[in-house]
Amino acid sequence: TREPTATTLSCRGSSKVPADLAPGEPAAVDVVAHGASAGDEPGGVSGPQRAGDTLVVTAATAFVVWHLHPELLITPTITTGGDTASHYYAAWWLRHALLPVGRLSGWVPGSYAGFPLVQLYFPLPGGLMAALSLVVGLPVAFKLITVAGLVLLPAAAFACFRLLGLAYPAPALAAVFSVSFLFHEANSMWGANVGSTLAGEFTYSFATALLLVLAGTLYRGAISDRGWIGNGLLLAAVGLSHAYTLLVASALGAYLVLFHPAGRRALPYLLKVGALAFGLMAFWAVPLMAYSDYTTAYSIVWPIRGFTHIFPPILWPSLAILAAGGAAAGFTLLRAGRRGAWRQQIDQRVAYLASLIPGSLFFYLVAWKLDVVDVRFLPFVQLTLVLLAAVPAAAMIRGVARSLARQSGRWQGSSAPVAALTLFLAVASLAWTESRVELVDDWAAWNYGGFEATPGWQGFRAVNEAVRRTSAEPRVVYEHSTAHNDAGTIRAFEALPLFSGASTLEGLYMQSSISSPFVFYIQSEISEVPSCPLLPYHCGRLDPGRAAEHLRLFNVTDVIARGDEVKARLAASPEFARVAEVPPYEVFRVEESDGAYVVPLLFEPLVLVGDEWKADFFAWFKRPGSGDVPLVRANGRAELPASWERITDLPDRIPRRPLSASAQVTAEVLPEEIRIRTSRPGHPLLVKVSYHPRWSVQGADAVWLASPSFMLVVPTEEEVRLFYSVTGVERFGRGLSLLALVVVALGGIRSWRTRRPRAGSTALDRAFTYRWLWGPTLAISLAIVAVAVRMSWTDPWIPHRQGLELFHSGSYEAAEPLLSRSKALAPSSAAAYYSDYYLSLSAFRSMRYEEALTRLDRFIRDYPDGELIPEAHFRTAEVLQGLGRIDDAVVRFLRILDEFPTTQWAGYAADRLAVIATDSAARPRVEPGAMDGATMPPATPIAPRQGP
Repeated sequence: TREPTATTLSCRGSSKVPADLAPGEPAAVDVVAHGASAGDEPGGVSGPQRAGDTLVVTAATAFVVWHLHPELLITPTITTGGDTASHYYAAWWLRHALLPVGRLSGWVPGSYAGFPLVQLYFPLPGGLMAALSLVVGLPVAFKLITVAGLVLLPAAAFACFRLLGLAYPAPALAAVFSVSFLFHEANSMWGANVGSTLAGEFTYSFATALLLVLAGTLYRGAISDRGWIGNGLLLAAVGLSHAYTLLVASALGAYLVLFHPAGRRALPYLLKVGALAFGLMAFWAVPLMAYSDYTTAYSIVWPIRGFTHIFPPILWPSLAILAAGGAAAGFTLLRAGRRGAWRQQIDQRVAYLASLIPGSLFFYLVAWKLDVVDVRFLPFVQLTLVLLAAVPAAAMIRGVARSLARQSGRWQGSSAPVAALTLFLAVASLAWTESRVELVDDWAAWNYGGFEATPGWQGFRAVNEAVRRTSAEPRVVYEHSTAHNDAGTIRAFEALPLFSGASTLEGLYMQSSISSPFVFYIQSEISEVPSCPLLPYHCGRLDPGRAAEHLRLFNVTDVIARGDEVKARLAASPEFARVAEVPPYEVFRVEESDGAYVVPLLFEPLVLVGDEWKADFFAWFKRPGSGDVPLVRANGRAELPASWERITDLPDRIPRRPLSASAQVTAEVLPEEIRIRTSRPGHPLLVKVSYHPRWSVQGADAVWLASPSFMLVVPTEEEVRLFYSVTGVERFGRGLSLLALVVVALGGIRSWRTRRPRAGSTALDRAFTYRWLWGPTLAISLAIVAVAVRMSWTDPWIPHRQGLELFHSGSYEAAEPLLSRSKALAPSSAAAYYSDYYLSLSAFRSMRYEEALTRLDRFIRDYPDGELIPEAHFRTAEVLQGLGRIDDAVVRFLRILDEFPTTQWAGYAADRLAVIATDSAARPRVEPGAMDGATMPPATPIAPRQGP
């Protein structure tokens, strides 16, 4: 219906141009991947071809659904497995506590001493669950939404290729090839595949399906300058489902602006799309950015175990097809280059889709700087490569079909050979995928069978009943143990608030609260094998005495133990009393716990002036006996009492200044409100609920952040009311979203008015005029910047490992700057912990005994709960011997026998005491490192949790 362009005039076969493409848009030049000519693409899709497409996409979707056990998806049990089980409580709270009062976000008291739900996580999937639950109930709605991204991905891949106008049968092959990506089992934490989804990353897979559709609609819209409102809605849906996909989507826009012939007019179009999407997301995105300081970073540099870790064998057939197509494309480009026409051989649509690969790699390189997990950008590389293989595969099928038609003289002009070959390849691809599936079926059955079908359900339900209470009563914690898998997942007890009503400490959304580092430190004190997932922070060791102090601070009165060692240690401690035995669990009560959420301070707090409050609060938390003298962060919201001492760093000795008199306090604790009555206005009160800027107060001047992560108020009246409020930040974000919705509504009213697209370029050579010079230059510059950022990571483990190598080679002076750098980069991390200890050993081995003694004493003070403390005491005794202070060394050896009798260092101390007792001529000095054979702590970080 349009005049043929310069591109279509040179085509063999059909010269039709898809009606949705602007003049000048290349008709079907998919030679970049397979070397075929532009004429291979017909102007439309015939009835038989459409039927074949439907059959292939249906088969691919059915394959996915079958392996997810559809009979269990419609069973009203509570989903378990991996992190997925912990998402259910958030969905329950959203459905039953927030949406009935017209809210999408709110305060959840059940985990991390309270945290803001949906501030940091993604609201769209949860909102869909809540809406669907009105029809099928929440248990089934939760299951259906968690698998929605997986089920929709084949159709989304098909839609992407169709929207891009790629030649038949590439869209159908993209759908079926996507299944092999879904079922690869090389990892279960990166995202988008079935394993990651079953482990809890269902919002990621949901957003990935949306991203593929967006890739198609954004291309068509930018080329034709139409549909910007629809694309804005779709981009907002992507962002409200997962942030990783939103970041990667920027690569698509970058390609259109930098490299596409329509780039000059694509920029204003994309700006409109982006502005509308941000406005629609503003109700969530504005508070997220404004309150980012009150979250906990979760930066991980994930180790890659080799080629098959990224490209497992299940993907190899697709990669082989793509490699063959790439070779053919290279040959075609070389041949075209000799004629000076190589630019005309590039299919902009294929290159546009392929831009997801460098975009993903860019974010992979800079992930550490963004405080995100780097490997979660790699699934986009895997998926894009698999999908691109559909282009050369489709060209191969068309070529074989043409050859058969010529040789046989039959099927001229018929689509039957292409359809038959497509079906054959689709069946072969699904059969190959089926042969590689090993874990997914059992895992899906485990997850969607629910808590109720697990072998440990009866005991798990019974112990939940044993600690049943409301969120207004003291909290309950539990030992971290792999044995909890019997109840469905190692994280089963994160659902304590759901099954028992009791608030706990640990939960799924660890980044959403500033209490997270302290929660996992406490976990390490009551667990034989802690998880310690926050790499910027180190953990302690099993120690009931120290745990009791911290549990009282967090208003915890009950501990659920599973392992024999933990049960025995708690039973032997005077700080705990066994109150219930519910096999295989035991419940212990924390002795002398007041069970109060609001307590009057006994001593004046210290006012911390400075920006490094997180590190100082964490160091304060580790100090034995520090809980009576909290640190208060000066935030400028109101004037703190002038009599309170101001400090810039945590002092070596915390001053204890008793307050003149105490106060009688009662409190009523509700999920988003705390009503306090005090007998003494002016006396500071510590509220053992996580601080957040949205907490406001009546009856006091302000709410201050107090260590470890709580709220502190100084009442001005006898009655004080704390409440989780709507601040100006939320109002601004909601206002932007409302404005964006008005724009969408106005756009819908005017949608009946259609507008012909403006004429664009008439030849491909314009694609590489002004853009050919600066576009690639900018792209290469970005790549160089990303690599430079990657090389300058602030990952503290890098200088730690480098320093450790020098230390073990005896180059102590060269090792110390690297170890010091590791400690400076992340002062609260496990890397800093080990680096600090090796700095002490370095001084010891260099015979700088006074310095070694100072460092070791400081190490013991700063890390009182570390597993290296027994060894540090032993090294201190060695240093004292080296200084000739035998009596002091004896005291230190005896301390090891008294405080750490079950460790190997008690045996070493006993041997040294025997030598001192029997040898009147005990040597005043010992050779440094005399006991090095078994002393070196591990030099690698704790591996992140993998799967259920």
